[in-house]
Amino acid sequence: MGATPHIIAQSRNPARTSICANFAPGKRIFPVTSLDKIRESIDEVVAQVMLSHADQLRNDVTQRLQVFLDEDAKHLAGVEKKLRDRSEQAKSLEEKLAQTRGEIADKQKHIDSVEGQLRNLENETAKSRENSQRTENELRARVGELEKTLHEETERLKKESQELAQLLELSQEEVKQLQKREEEQKNRLVDLDKQIDDLRGEMKEALEKKDDDYKKKLKAKDRDLQEKVSEYEQRLENSSKTKAEALDAKEREKNDAIGQKEQEFNSKIRDFEQLLEMSQQDKTSALQAKDEEIAAKIRDFQGQIASLHNEHSETVRQKEEHLSQKLSEFESHVQSLHSTHSEALQGKEQELKARVAEVEQLLEQAQKEAHEKLQGKERELLDQVQLLEELLVQGQHAREQQLEAKDHELQEALEEQKNKFDAKLKELKSQLSDRDKTFAAQGGELQERIQQLEKELADGHKQLTDLRNELQESQSVFEQTQRQLDELNAKFQQREEEFAGQLKNAQQTAGSVENSLRTELDQVKAQVEDGRTREESLRHELEEQQKQSKLREDDLLGTHSDLQNKHGEILAQKADLEGMQSLWEQREKELSLQLNDFEKRLSEFSSAEQAWQKREQELLGHREQVLSSSAEAAQANDKALQSSMEDQGRLQTQLDGLLDELGHVREELQRTQEAHYTREHQLSEEIASLRTELAQRDSAVAAKVVVSAPQAARAASSAPVEDTAAVASSIEQIHAARTQTDILKALLEGASQFSGRSGILVVHGRTATGWAGRGFGADADFRRLSVDCAGGIASKVVQGRKYVRGPAQEFDAKLVEAFGGPENGQAYVFPLVIRERVAAFFYADCGSHVTRDVAYTSIDQVVRSAGEWLDELAKNKNAQPQATASAAAAPASAPPRPAPTPAPAPKAAAAAVQTPVAVAATAVAPEAPADSADATRQRARRFAKLLVDEIKLYNKEAVDAGRQNHDLYDRLRESIDKSRASYEKRWGNQITDVDYFREELVRNLAENNVAVLGNNFR
Repeated sequence: MGATPHIIAQSRNPARTSICANFAPGKRIFPVTSLDKIRESIDEVVAQVMLSHADQLRNDVTQRLQVFLDEDAKHLAGVEKKLRDRSEQAKSLEEKLAQTRGEIADKQKHIDSVEGQLRNLENETAKSRENSQRTENELRARVGELEKTLHEETERLKKESQELAQLLELSQEEVKQLQKREEEQKNRLVDLDKQIDDLRGEMKEALEKKDDDYKKKLKAKDRDLQEKVSEYEQRLENSSKTKAEALDAKEREKNDAIGQKEQEFNSKIRDFEQLLEMSQQDKTSALQAKDEEIAAKIRDFQGQIASLHNEHSETVRQKEEHLSQKLSEFESHVQSLHSTHSEALQGKEQELKARVAEVEQLLEQAQKEAHEKLQGKERELLDQVQLLEELLVQGQHAREQQLEAKDHELQEALEEQKNKFDAKLKELKSQLSDRDKTFAAQGGELQERIQQLEKELADGHKQLTDLRNELQESQSVFEQTQRQLDELNAKFQQREEEFAGQLKNAQQTAGSVENSLRTELDQVKAQVEDGRTREESLRHELEEQQKQSKLREDDLLGTHSDLQNKHGEILAQKADLEGMQSLWEQREKELSLQLNDFEKRLSEFSSAEQAWQKREQELLGHREQVLSSSAEAAQANDKALQSSMEDQGRLQTQLDGLLDELGHVREELQRTQEAHYTREHQLSEEIASLRTELAQRDSAVAAKVVVSAPQAARAASSAPVEDTAAVASSIEQIHAARTQTDILKALLEGASQFSGRSGILVVHGRTATGWAGRGFGADADFRRLSVDCAGGIASKVVQGRKYVRGPAQEFDAKLVEAFGGPENGQAYVFPLVIRERVAAFFYADCGSHVTRDVAYTSIDQVVRSAGEWLDELAKNKNAQPQATASAAAAPASAPPRPAPTPAPAPKAAAAAVQTPVAVAATAVAPEAPADSADATRQRARRFAKLLVDEIKLYNKEAVDAGRQNHDLYDRLRESIDKSRASYEKRWGNQITDVDYFREELVRNLAENNVAVLGNNFR
C-alpha cells in the first residue's frame, strides 16, 4: 500500500507534463505517428499502474485478512479448549461437592449412631443403678432377717431359762437320763466338731481360691487399665494438653484410691477371718476344757457314789444289826440333808433367775438400740437413694435436652452448609452459563464482522471492475477522439481536458477507494485489538475465577480435612468413653461380686452363729446338770454365759463393721457414678465446642474474612485480658479459702493452668519436701521429693525472695530422673513468703510430654497474693480482740484494704524457714466478715487493682511515655476500655456508688495525678 502513491506520482509527472506541453494552446498538432505512440504509452502506463495498484491492494488485504482470520481461529480454538476445561472442572467440582455431601451425610449418620450408642450406654447405666438398688434392698431384707433371727434367739434363750428352772426340779433318775444324753451329746459334739473342721477347711480353700482368683483378676484388670490408660494418654496428647494432665492425675488418684480401698477391704476381710478363726478356736478350746471339767466332776461323783455304795454294803453286811437301830437316825439325817440341799438349790435358782432376767434386759436394750440404729441408717440410706434418684432423673432430663438441642443445632448447621454449597453451585453454574453465552455472542459478532469485511471486499472488487469498465470506455472515447483529430483539431484540446478531468476523477476515486479501504482496515485492526483486549480481560477474569475456585477448593479441602480430623477426635473420645464405661461396668460387676461375697460371708456368719447358739444351748444343759451337782458348776456356767454374751457383742460389732463397709462400698459406687457423669458432661461440652468450631469455620469459609494487621494486633492485645481474668478468678478462689490446706490447694489449682507441670514443696529447715503436684502423676510419688535449700536455684530463691529461672537439673536432679526433664530444660521456682520468711516453693515448667509455655508473671501474681492472704489472715487472728471493739464504730462503707506486699529483707534470708504447718497455728484463722457488703467491696477493689496492674505489666513503655506526655488514656484506650468492661460486667450491678476501677487508674496508673491521663479521660 505504501508503494502505490509513489508509482502513481512517477507515472503522473513525465507523461502528463509531456502531453500537456504538446497539446498546449497555440501549438501545432502532432503527427499521427506520435499520437499513436503517445496513446500506446498512455495505455500501457495506465494499465500497468491500475493493475499493479489493484494487485498490491488485493494481496495486502488478503494477507492481512488471512492473518487476522488465522489468529481469530486460533484464539477461538483456545477459548473453546478453555471452555471445555472449565466445563470439565465444573463437572469435577460438582462431583467433589456431591462426594462432600455424601461424606457429610455419612458423618451425620455416624454421629447419629454414636449418639444412639451413648443413649444405650445411659440405659445400661440406669439398669446397673436399678440392679444396685435391688442389691441394696436385698441387703436390707437380709439385715431385717438377721434382726428377726436375733429376736427369735432371745426368745429361745428365755424359753431355755424357763426350761432350766424346770430342769432344776428333776430327780436323780432324770440325772441318769441326762448323763446318757450327755454322752449322746458328746458324740454329737464330736461329730459337729468334725463337721466344723471340714467346713473350716472348705471355707479356707474357697477363700484362698477366691483370693487367688480375685488377685489374678485384679492383676489382669490393672494391666488392662494400664494399657488403656497409656492408650488414652497417647490419644489425649494429640487432642488437648492441659486436659490430658488433669484427666491422668484424676484417673491415677482414682486408681490409687481404688487400690487403697481394695487393700483395706482385703485387710479387713483377713482380720475378720482371723477373728473368726480365733473366736472359734477360743470357743472350741473353752468348750473342750469345760467338757473335760464336767466329765471329771461326773467321774468323781460316780466314784464317790460307788465308794459310798461299797461302804454302805459293807456296813450292811457287817452291821446289819446296827442298821435297824440307826435307821431312824439316818432317815432324819437324810431329811435334814435333803432340806438343806433343797434350800441351797432354791437360793441358787433365784440367783440364776435374777441373772437371766438381767441378761434378758440387757439383750432387749441392745436389740432396741441396734434396731433403732438400723432404722436410722435405713432412713438415711433411703433419703440418700431418693436424692440420688432425683438427681439422676434431673441429670438425665438435662442431658437429653442438651443432646436434643445439640442434634438440632447440628442439623441446622448441616442444612445451612448444604444450602450454602447449593447456592455456590448455582452461582458457579450461572457464571459458566453466562460465560458461555458471552463467548457465543462474541463469536457471533466476530463472524458477523468477518462477513461484513468479506462483503466490503466484494464491493471493492466490484468498484475495481467498474473502474476497469470506465477505463475501457474512456479508451474507446479516446480512440474516437483520436480518429476525429484530423477532422476536429479545434476540439482536440477540449477533449484532452475532458480526458484529463476524467483521469483526475479516476485518480480521485482510486484515492478515495484506497482511503476508504485504509480506514476500513484501521477499523478492522481496532476491532481486532478491541477483541484482543476483551479476550485478555476475559482471560484475566477466567484466571481470577480459577484462582477463586482454587481457593474455594482449598478451603473446602481444608474444612473437609478439619472435619475428618475433628470426626476422628470425636470417635477417639467416644471410644475412650466406651472404654471408660466398660471399665466402670466391670468395676460395678466386681463390686456386685464383692457384695455377693459379703452376703455369703454373712450367711456363713449366721450359720456359725446358729451353731454357736446350739452350742450355747448344750452348755446351758450342762450348766443345769452342774448346778444340780455343785455350786462350782454354777459358777462355771455363769462364766460361760458371760463369755457367750461377750462373743455375741463381738459378733454384733463385727456386723456393724460389715454394715459400715457396705456403706463405704455404696459411697464408692456413688463416687464412681458421679465421676462418670462429670466425665460424660465434660465430653458433651467438648463435643459442643467442636461443633461450634466447625460452624464457625464453615461461616469463615463462606464469608472469606481476611484478618488485617491491626485486627491481628488487637487480637494479640486481648490475650493478656484473658490471662487477667484467669488470674483474678484464681485469686478470688484463694481469698475464699479460710484454712491453710484450702489456700494451698487453691494456689495449686489456680497457678497450674499457666504452666505444663507445677507443684508445691514445703520448706522444713534446710530441705524442702513435696506436698502436691499437677502433671507429675500421683501425689505420693511427688511427696517423696526432697530438695536441698542450701544450694542451686533453691538458695537463690531463699536469698532474693523472688522467682528464679534456671535449668531444672540445678533445682533437683532426682525430680528430672523420676519424672523427666522439661521440654526446654528450664524451670521456674517461686517463693511463698509468709511473715518475711520463705515457707514453701512453687515449682513450674513447660512439661515433658505435653508442653505449655510458662506464664511466669501470672504465676508470680497468684503466689504473691497467696502469701499476702496468709499474712492478712494471721494479722486478723492476732488482732481479733481489737477488731471486735472497733467493728461497731467503723462505718460499713469503708472496707479495710488488704495489707501491702512486705519488702524483702536481706537479713532474714539466712534465717530458719518455717513450714506451712507451723504457720497454720497462727496465720490461718480469720474472723468471718461482719458485713457481706464490705467483703464484696474488698473483692471489687482487689479486682480493679489487678486489672490496673495487668495494664501496667503488659504496657510498660506506653505507661512511661504517657506519663511524660500526659496522654495515658489515649495510648492505652483499648486495654483500659476492655478492663473497664470486664470490671463493669463483674461488679457494675453490685456496686454503683463507688467506681473502684477509676480510683485505681488515678491512684496506681496515673500516680494520683488525673492530668497525666489526658483530656479525653472521663
